[in-house]
Amino acid sequence: MQAIHLAELVTLAYPDHAEARSVLRAAHEQLLADSVNFWETAWLTNQIERFS
Repeated sequence: MQAIHLAELVTLAYPDHAEARSVLRAAHEQLLADSVNFWETAWLTNQIERFS
């Protein structure tokens, strides 16, 4: 979660920052791998698409 918070701060200042977007995508993919909740899975999938 810390990686997501820090990368979100970077993308607020630099929306196209490739490394921060990559960190966000990878962190959300990790969370998705452990998700068993339908709504959480949908949200995480949306976030991954957003940062791809």
